[in-house]
Amino acid sequence: MKTFITKSPKLNTLILCDNNFNKYFLDSIAEALREKNNIKYLSFCHSQIDGDKFKSLLPIFYAPLPSQKEKKEKEEKNEIKDKKEKKLDKKEIVERKSNPNLHLEELDLSCNSLGYSGIETLSNALKINTTIKKLNLFHNLFDVNGARRIGDVLKINKTIEELDIGYNRIKNAGFKYIISALKENQNLNLKILGLKYNFINDKVLDEQMTIIENAENIKLEEIYLKNNSLSSGFLQKYWEGKFTKMKKQIKTDIFDFLAFMTPEKLDRTIWIPNIEEPKKSDFMAEIEVCERDCVKSEGSHVGIPLFMRKKRGRKTGKKKENIAKNIFIEFIMPNSANRMLKLASTSKFIINGKLKKIFKAGTKPDYLVVKKKIEK
Repeated sequence: MKTFITKSPKLNTLILCDNNFNKYFLDSIAEALREKNNIKYLSFCHSQIDGDKFKSLLPIFYAPLPSQKEKKEKEEKNEIKDKKEKKLDKKEIVERKSNPNLHLEELDLSCNSLGYSGIETLSNALKINTTIKKLNLFHNLFDVNGARRIGDVLKINKTIEELDIGYNRIKNAGFKYIISALKENQNLNLKILGLKYNFINDKVLDEQMTIIENAENIKLEEIYLKNNSLSSGFLQKYWEGKFTKMKKQIKTDIFDFLAFMTPEKLDRTIWIPNIEEPKKSDFMAEIEVCERDCVKSEGSHVGIPLFMRKKRGRKTGKKKENIAKNIFIEFIMPNSANRMLKLASTSKFIINGKLKKIFKAGTKPDYLVVKKKIEK
């Protein structure tokens, strides 16, 4: 592996995903990247790397210690009988020099098990790193304490532009620390921040977005906050009352659902309970049948569907159930939705031999707690 990496000048991407590497293999990768190389993108996603295994990758970030210093450390080690292994404390790690052969710009460690120990080790390395621009730590089993260590890096880091720490239970306290760290760094370059699945609530989001708006040095362009503890009522009020009036134009994903809540879209959209989850083609075939019936009985057309989307969710208040599998159909013209409702009321909308009910979009909200998007 070392020969392959160091002797391949055109090799700039190394993807080592979906594996269970042992320490010996990780050692070989680290030693190879310590030598002269051109790797700019490195991915270990889904590779079962925990905090202990991650220590094998440390040579990637650090230059070798000078020989004189190594001799001195050996002498000090011999003087202390109780120590069996040499362990660098935090101050010593920060004092070490960055690897001059490292050109890595994007590091993907998503879906591993770094935990707090791995995050602490990584954060110490990142304090001296000046090459990494994109860092993905999505789903790595750390909490607010891990967020604090990442925050310590963000206080001084000048190069990271994209950071994803979603699905890590950093909660409100971790979110606060991250934003506080960003506020302290006058040379901050972070533009994209991922915070999905972190139990962030309405009040804290409101507070921290105000800080982001008022801090001149924070230049965030995108924040991803879906699947946190944010209520739809708060999001709609916040969108109308504050977010649209912010001076900073920050892109975020938590207001996507509002695009489907405009009166124009609601007027021309229907939704259908879809417990059996038939294929979209079945719905399209039945809409064609309805079209023929409508032309025959009324001399008018149902209309053309603009888009059709399946979503899986649950009934409000029934967290253990996951039975609501609905399909949303938006037509080009509002009259199409009304005609579909009329046909359903006369028992003329049948999918796979079963009569289907049709509802106007925006009604029956007990079915609209969306858990996962099935198909676009």
